[in-house]
Amino acid sequence: MAQEARRLLPAKEAPRRLELSPAKPRMRRRNVACRHCRKLHVKCVGSPCCNACNKLGIRCEPHPDRRRKERLHDVEAKLNDAEAKRRDAEAKLHDAEAKRRDAEAKLRDAEAKLRDAEAKLHDAEAKLRDAEAKVHDAEAKRRDAELLYEIYKPTGQMMSVI
Repeated sequence: MAQEARRLLPAKEAPRRLELSPAKPRMRRRNVACRHCRKLHVKCVGSPCCNACNKLGIRCEPHPDRRRKERLHDVEAKLNDAEAKRRDAEAKLHDAEAKRRDAEAKLRDAEAKLRDAEAKLHDAEAKLRDAEAKVHDAEAKRRDAELLYEIYKPTGQMMSVI
């Protein structure tokens, strides 16, 4: 009996069996066995009433998956935390908007007071200019009066104007 020898290729030419691909996450097996089958360590199909429980004539009760409940509890806790953070953020946003509205109202009041002060300043400047003009006119009249007094100074003699 002659066995045919399989021809071996050099290592460089040998087809690669392992592909470099990203690692796929391992799929966890679902625990579907009922309480009774788990206790007896027998195979269970996980249907509403499994074969083992059916043969024994007992009620088939699904086994509570603690890990699933723990994960659910963790997810619910994270959800509650996220909702609390959202509510806090909404409250802070509401407070910030109220502060912004108050600041805008104060700014409008300050701008109105500034406009009033500018109007009063403008009026005061106009009154000052009027007063300065009256003082200038009064000084001019006083100088004119002094000149006239010097010209017509009573000396007891009549001056002749030639």
